[in-house]
Amino acid sequence: MKVTFRLRSPQAPTSSITASIYSLGRKFQLATGIRVSTAKWDTHKERLAPLEAVDLATNSQLDSFAQRLLNATTELSNSGDISLLKLKSEMGLNSARQTQIQTQCSLTYFRAYIDNKCSQLQSTGNKTAPATIRRLTSLENALEVFQHTTGVKLSFDFWNRKGMEKFVAYRSEQGRKASTIASDLRNIKSSLRRAHEEGLHDNRFCYSPAFVVKFKKPAPIALTIDEVRKLKAFHATGPKEAVRVAFLLGVYTGLRKSDLPAFIEAVKGNQAQTVTITQRKTGEHLTVPVSKCVRRLLSDYPEGFNMPTTDVIQDYIKRIAQEAGLDRPVQRASTTAPLYTLVTFHTSRRTFATRLYIDSGLTAREVMAFTGHKSETSLLRYLDLDRKQAVLVNAHKLGKLFE
Repeated sequence: MKVTFRLRSPQAPTSSITASIYSLGRKFQLATGIRVSTAKWDTHKERLAPLEAVDLATNSQLDSFAQRLLNATTELSNSGDISLLKLKSEMGLNSARQTQIQTQCSLTYFRAYIDNKCSQLQSTGNKTAPATIRRLTSLENALEVFQHTTGVKLSFDFWNRKGMEKFVAYRSEQGRKASTIASDLRNIKSSLRRAHEEGLHDNRFCYSPAFVVKFKKPAPIALTIDEVRKLKAFHATGPKEAVRVAFLLGVYTGLRKSDLPAFIEAVKGNQAQTVTITQRKTGEHLTVPVSKCVRRLLSDYPEGFNMPTTDVIQDYIKRIAQEAGLDRPVQRASTTAPLYTLVTFHTSRRTFATRLYIDSGLTAREVMAFTGHKSETSLLRYLDLDRKQAVLVNAHKLGKLFE
């Protein structure tokens, strides 16, 4: 057996050191409680470069920790009963806080996990977005109700395959979308992993690829030309009108919502037929055509316009679509829903790509130049296009082949 040391946060100015050891085919990680300057750390030797007396003292501490860990691991391995908690107990590493949380449950730790995320709202570097805090708080409430309703105790050991499936079934009965449940599981898994790294439990199911909900994404939704015309003819007021204009800009350019501000700024005072922007999602440059439709839309907003928050935008889009009469029935799995209930802001980009491919006669490769997709496969998954439509779109090309 061998003890290895690594920095937990190698990119930070200082970092705590984590020790790892393998025994009986399992890997155990423990926090050493030692923090060092990352600039002095020698990755190959797994020790500090001895520049000062304090560095030599720290290396001696690591040597002592490694020896204690080896002794404790050997003793527990010989007994055939080894776990992370027993290993920490044997070394006397369980703090009063850890013992308190262990006797409570994963929900207690999840609250502490959220508090830690909240502290990062105003931090520099890797910030936590306010929307993330809202999702975590919503999940915390859901876990509390789940625990109260079902009578289960959300201990760390609850989160095995059976417990996960019980929670998924509960959220499904509440009418939550599969994507929401998948997000819930990702956040739960992240908090469980953090608790495991802190030595609060020995349940490794949080590292299992089975800790995920699998669902089939619904087919993409795209508007027809007539439905786009209905939106164009409809006029709203206030923030809803700004959302309608932004949605139509997405239909005419294929841009994501996050790229519209940069596009609008680039068009100001620019009479060229195209502008080039940097996509926020990918960081790639994209050349975007500026059509007459785009200029007419923007003519009423020479200084641009303020967009509401994402949650409000999605609500406005559905209201606008309903008021504009976009009520075409759309088949979804075993149910049928009116189109306006399924429309999101991203529908504008899907509409642009679908209409360009079906109605303009452009090839998939040519459409990719407009949308910024990297492969035809990713583009075709993006389109509201079934196999029959695909055959009809490309039938003329097959006819020319044999003429």
